[in-house]
Amino acid sequence: MKVLPKSQAQPAQKEKYVNKERCVGRIISWFYDNDIKLFAIKRYDGVQYLKPRIKYFNTLPRCEMNGLSSKPLINRSKFGLADVIANLMKREGSPGKYERLKPQKGKRVKNMDHKTGKVTWKYKFRPVRAVHMIPLKKIPQNFLGNMKWWYVDVNTGEARMSLYVSMMQ
Repeated sequence: MKVLPKSQAQPAQKEKYVNKERCVGRIISWFYDNDIKLFAIKRYDGVQYLKPRIKYFNTLPRCEMNGLSSKPLINRSKFGLADVIANLMKREGSPGKYERLKPQKGKRVKNMDHKTGKVTWKYKFRPVRAVHMIPLKKIPQNFLGNMKWWYVDVNTGEARMSLYVSMMQ
């Protein structure tokens, strides 16, 4: 594994500021990927990966927990713990009273506009404990047994594969 120097390393996750009515980073769907053994939360601005433990889901704010509980879990591998977490989210997220899951509570922050003198209140949340180094999926070797060579097309800049065609066909 290659470690980047501090000058090239990615900045740490920033704290979120959220209005009471609207949650930032809306959730599209969520699923469990059995190849990398992680939950993936698909958002409008990217994908966030969480380990399959309740303590990692507890770092999500309440509005995001409500968003997850309203969406169905996509679990193609039929992993049992993923279904348990999804059922727990549905059971506790629908009435909005969390007993076993403890969503993160935001700190209320006063924000004043100096031009107009208007005061607005926002909630400040700590970053979610997400996985930063996502393991790569295993790719099967020799998936094209009849490939002879590949080359780069100079006109389009695409990589092209040349397949071996036997004369007996």
